[in-house]
Formats: sequence, structure tokens, C-alpha cells
Amino acid sequence: MYKPHSIYPRAKHPIQFNRDSVMALGCSCTYGFGLEEHEAWPWLLEEKMGMPVYNFGVCGGSADSVFRVLATHLPIIQSRVLCIQAPSDYRREIWFEGKNEPDRIGAWVKDRIAILGEKEVALNKKKNYYAVIDLARRYDCEIRFFRSNDSNENRRDLEAPHASDGLHPGTRWHEYVANHMLSVSSDLNRIYDYVD
Repeated sequence: MYKPHSIYPRAKHPIQFNRDSVMALGCSCTYGFGLEEHEAWPWLLEEKMGMPVYNFGVCGGSADSVFRVLATHLPIIQSRVLCIQAPSDYRREIWFEGKNEPDRIGAWVKDRIAILGEKEVALNKKKNYYAVIDLARRYDCEIRFFRSNDSNENRRDLEAPHASDGLHPGTRWHEYVANHMLSVSSDLNRIYDYVD
């Protein structure tokens, strides 16, 4: 039975050097919120690739959390492949002194559009993904990237049936993303196109 976890990661492998591994980064969709761990795309990708996949999906995650988690764990693990499921652009992490976890701004915050104007959103996305690309180059990693409009199918059809919470994508979407990450090649131009 699925039990929601309040903390990440859902990484079943020890956090240690493992060059022949994959880091999966994203939001609650990567985490597999509302699904059993073995139904989430990082688990499925591990079965398909035959190498360890660390599930670093962050519930309520953003481009900020993708960079933060990568900057924390990539220097240790040094995975060969990074698979990123792009979280919503309209999310941010804000850190306050004395707190161990960030406050998150997203769809659940009524004034988020006033707080996160178009210029702020564009600049935040650009600086985080440029920093991700820099880390990938520094550690000689390939980046595989997925955003929801990468699918050729209607997103609503692909996500149905939904996960147990009725909001997050179900197993069909996770299977699609795992196959996408397996088949797509590393192409930094796709990320540059996304942020520019």
C-alpha cells in the first residue's frame, strides 16, 4: 500500500560514488507521489537500463530544487547520466535562516503570480538550468530531459488513470517517461531551447 513520504529521496541506493548510475531529478511526478515506489518512472528506468537509478524527485519541487539536489549529490555519486523531468516553471524554493527545509511557492500559493512575475520566472529557470548544465559538464554527465509537452499524446489521456491522490499522473505516464528517458539522447540544445 502506498504511503506518502514527507522527505526525499526515494533513492534506494546508498549515497556514495557510483559512476555507473543515473540520477532522476524533478518534482512529485518523478518522486511518484500517489504510486508505489516500483511504479514510478525512475524505478522503471532502472529495470530497463540495468543500472542503479537514484530517485531524487522532490514533492513540490522546482528548478531550484533540481539544482539544489544535483549540487548536493552529484559531487558524491558522480552518476554518468542525469534524467530531468522539468517541474512547473511557476515554483520556487525560498530559504529562511534557521530552517532546515525551504518554503515552496507553487500553485498552492494564492499570490504566486504576483510574487513570481514572468521576468522572474524566466530568469530563475534560465539560471538554474544553466547551472545544471555546468555541473553536468564538470562531472562529464549526459543529460536526458523531459517536459510534459515532449509527449506526442494528449497529456490528459497519458496521465489517466491518475495516481491514488487523483491529481498526479498514473502508471501509464510513468511508463511513457521511462521509455522516453531510455530512448532520448543527451542534447543540451533541447534544454537551451526550453530556457531561452
